[in-house]
Amino acid sequence: MSNLDQRLQTVGIALRQENVAEGGSAFIHQGQVVRATSRLPVVGVMVAVKEYKAAILEIEGQLDRIRQESELGQRIDNPHLVKTYGLVNDSSPPLLLLEWIDGLTLADWYSAQPKPIPWEALKRAAIGIAEGLNALHLEKVYHRDLKPENVMVRKDGDAVVMDIGVAEITGNNSHTLHTDVATFVGSARTASPQFIMGEAFDPRDDIYSLGATYHLLFTGRNLFDDVERKPVLHIMVVTKGAVIAALQPEVPPPLKVLLEAALHRVRERRPSLQEVIECLDNPQGSPFIGRELERQAAEKRTYSVIQVMDNGASFLADLAGDDIRPGREFTVIRKLPTVNVPSYQRDIAPEKWIAESVLKHVYQNVGHFNVLSKHWDAGSASTTMAALGMIGGGRWVQSEKSQDKVMRGDLVLKNSG
Repeated sequence: MSNLDQRLQTVGIALRQENVAEGGSAFIHQGQVVRATSRLPVVGVMVAVKEYKAAILEIEGQLDRIRQESELGQRIDNPHLVKTYGLVNDSSPPLLLLEWIDGLTLADWYSAQPKPIPWEALKRAAIGIAEGLNALHLEKVYHRDLKPENVMVRKDGDAVVMDIGVAEITGNNSHTLHTDVATFVGSARTASPQFIMGEAFDPRDDIYSLGATYHLLFTGRNLFDDVERKPVLHIMVVTKGAVIAALQPEVPPPLKVLLEAALHRVRERRPSLQEVIECLDNPQGSPFIGRELERQAAEKRTYSVIQVMDNGASFLADLAGDDIRPGREFTVIRKLPTVNVPSYQRDIAPEKWIAESVLKHVYQNVGHFNVLSKHWDAGSASTTMAALGMIGGGRWVQSEKSQDKVMRGDLVLKNSG
């Protein structure tokens, strides 16, 4: 009898098969419950035994992470989150006892399915991942390493989120671990730009990783699959951002918008988990996708004012990577409260022209604009009516007349000047 078998026998488990799988941090063995105990499932049930590699145990704080994985898994009960039965830590290496998932990793499951995979099957897996992640977030726990390798799909098609060993319990307690990239042990391919840049982890960074995992499900390709070298990958994630591949034919087209939002470089633009689930349930009727399409349309024609200076005489705007020559004039507009347009059967946000400005210089993709001494003359009609296309228009007039002051959140029209 091997040492591994002996250790498992002491807690009521018989070793059935060694090394059924291997990951970067551990070997996975298969065991079977042979003696009833309070923390194990009933006799006869298979369990997974996670045996950590010696090299991993040398990493600072790793034993704390293993204990945390055991604690979290026993505390949080959800069908889309792997169950944990406890830790065998009588000697090194520690053994973590987990639910045996009869299935495949997400990547292997996707590869094994006849193509095209029906949308209902993809949807079932996608919602399962979101619900497993949501079970963690409801307990104020972030996964921090969600990726296709850390998701299993059962034979019935349900997805199960695995490997919460690098999860973080939020709050000021002893379980808060490695909150910066220096101690990150996850995958750069599915990590958010903020985390790669060394910022403290945020729940919306898990949403980014969810989007990267969905990218495989919806397109058949891993995110940044053409980048092999890790240093180059870090640069691509931070500077270029995710480029969404073509969706598989069975995936509803609006879900490309969901992917773009989940993988957005700005955290605030990423959806909540509830919004993700709503988008998967009803892609065509999702309020989030409708709002996101409007935001994307605005971004294609405008830049956002991010700071106002000199009592409104100048401002900074995010140029979104565009190469613009200084000296050009641009119009600043402001979105007004929505109005209903019956012929469109929808609400729209009218625009008010605020000021004319000139781009003085650009530094690190931020444009510095000066506000010009002009005001909008719409004739006998209001600028709101002009914005709605209800009259012929108007013009900018050189004048010392006071004008509306530019504010943070106003928009600079790209096609001006």
